[in-house]
Order: sequence, then structure tokens, then C-alpha cells
Amino acid sequence: MAESPIRLQLRTERRDEVFAKEDQPIGDFTFNAKVADVFDDMVSRSVPYYEEMQRMVCELAQDFAAPA
Repeated sequence: MAESPIRLQLRTERRDEVFAKEDQPIGDFTFNAKVADVFDDMVSRSVPYYEEMQRMVCELAQDFAAPA
């Protein structure tokens, strides 16, 4: 019996505007809750083939992961 494919759904409905304001001071990057909330949108626009890589990781996990 063939397993059903995993459907990956990135959370890109929330647009990344973390550094959008010109008057805010830019400091060191911090991965906080505000960044985590828009991470998929942020990285999707910055990393070529991000969605495809995520899909492939899910497919590999489905093929090779064993129950604990």
C-alpha cells in the first residue's frame, strides 16, 4: 500500500516587516517570537528553493524515520 504524500504548508500569510521601519535602530539580529512568527515568509524570500528543500526533508523523514 502506498503512503500518502506529505503536504508541506509554509506559513507565509504573515508578511515579514521586522526591519521595515526606517527610523528604528538596527541592532544585532535576534531570533525572537516576532521573527519566528514571520520566519517562513522571511526565509522564503531569501533562500532559493527553500520550500522545495522543506518538502524534500519531509519526504526523506517519511521514508527513513522509524518509530521510537
